[in-house]
Amino acid sequence: MNKILEVQGGCFSYAQSKLLLHDITFSLDRGQVMAVMGRNGIGKTTLIKCIVGILNWNSGYSAIDGKRSQKNKPMKEIGYVPQAHRVSFNYSVRDMVVFGKTGHSSFFATPSPKDYALADQMLERIGIHNLRDHPCNELSGGQLQLVYIARALINSPQLLVLDEQDYITGHTEQVMTDANIQKFFGVYSHSVEFQYKGNKITSFSFLDEV
Repeated sequence: MNKILEVQGGCFSYAQSKLLLHDITFSLDRGQVMAVMGRNGIGKTTLIKCIVGILNWNSGYSAIDGKRSQKNKPMKEIGYVPQAHRVSFNYSVRDMVVFGKTGHSSFFATPSPKDYALADQMLERIGIHNLRDHPCNELSGGQLQLVYIARALINSPQLLVLDEQDYITGHTEQVMTDANIQKFFGVYSHSVEFQYKGNKITSFSFLDEV
């Protein structure tokens, strides 16, 4: 199988503190799913952010399909779904999803009609098009999670990376076990157990802290 993700010799620390991540090396083939498990504060989210490119490795590198990450430049080949914490701003669901498209252009990029059409397609695909004009700060945790998934998929990423998806609802599970969504799956950060039928994820459940 072809490698979709490779991390080689990754080391990271915050400022001058002790290394939190040391010599992280692994690879992931296309179609594989990896779950990152561990106790709170051990560095799961930090690892995810280094893989995605939100944080820069002190040394070492991440690569998607052979393309290495660049400093201070999140990789558009990765669809990143962050922790679904409540938000205070009142952007509409549609605007939040379209930010996933323009965020890889520049800070001052203006969404085009095509960008909004893509956002509508993602919302329809995820099943929340009825919320398109709803303010994000009035959404439930589960609804916000689905918005983040739609935002992550708008660039047709090669890899989907999810960080501590705590607000698992019935509809979210239906979305995440959909074969059309699963083809993007790569890294899942949480104490989680997947149930398979053949090579397809049929459901998942959270484990106790390890």
